[in-house]
Amino acid sequence: MSSLTMGGALALTGVVALSAPAHAATGPLAYIANIGGNTVSVIDTSTNAVTASVTVGSSPANVAVSPVGTQAYVTNLGSNTVSVFDTATNAVTATVPVGSNPLTVALTPSGALAYVTNNGTNTVSVIDTATTAVSATVTVGSGPNGVAVDPSGTTAYVTNNYADTVSAIDTATNTVTTTIAGFTGPYGLAFRPAPPTSDIDVDLTAQPHLGILTPYLSYTLTARNTGPGALTSATLTATLPAGASATNLAPGCTSATNTVTCTYGPIAAGASASKTFRIPLSLLKIGPVAVTGVRTASAPVDPNPANDSAAITCTALSIVLVSCP
Repeated sequence: MSSLTMGGALALTGVVALSAPAHAATGPLAYIANIGGNTVSVIDTSTNAVTASVTVGSSPANVAVSPVGTQAYVTNLGSNTVSVFDTATNAVTATVPVGSNPLTVALTPSGALAYVTNNGTNTVSVIDTATTAVSATVTVGSGPNGVAVDPSGTTAYVTNNYADTVSAIDTATNTVTTTIAGFTGPYGLAFRPAPPTSDIDVDLTAQPHLGILTPYLSYTLTARNTGPGALTSATLTATLPAGASATNLAPGCTSATNTVTCTYGPIAAGASASKTFRIPLSLLKIGPVAVTGVRTASAPVDPNPANDSAAITCTALSIVLVSCP
């Protein structure tokens, strides 16, 4: 993205990409606002060729595409308007009057609202995309340039170039809730996506295997990835009754005094992986046999500790008479 000065206001030449309409390009399309030509060029990125030119208002500065990719919004710096055109036909469907010297436009993730910075009037115009009309005007700091809506869609952030501040606008009420200081000529802005997370649901089951020679309890320790992201790795630890030790460990499991530790991963969202081990009954006292499985580590971050453990208690009346839930 490049910048230039025009009529005393700092303007943007914008470029944005979206998926190609089915009837046209084979790859994503890029839209370029030509501030010196009163047009928007359409590039088929599969061929890197300009496939269309859309005539808009005077001195188009920036362009943003709706989340579903059906409409493009263009700020016309010289005519104080926003052009809306259909990305399937490249026909302008609406021209919306806004404030003086509109520079940048950003849409909410739902596509319901478009926020336009008006550099000449120190305001932000809010366009209702359903009616293609300005539904609110928000006063911000001096020289608003960049605007971006956070991924949750709850707040629009505006860089005030002359005031050295950033305004935070509540998108539900379209009021400035915070003015953040400490910048020097703030201009553009962008959001880093939130770190990925994987919620691991721990499950533990037991099954008695009784016989005269080697009676034992067989345990299955399961890591279930409920998402939203893929799991890279996880460690689950089972705590055994005092004096018990485990045998027949599944690959990836190790035993220590009264514990079994198993490693997992990767696991796709919605999938699970299980590890097994045994506890010989001859090593146990008669009575309850309680085992607990706990997630002790995982990557990426687990956002929900409520399901990080599971427990099961079997009852041994003798080494040949055992019941498990």
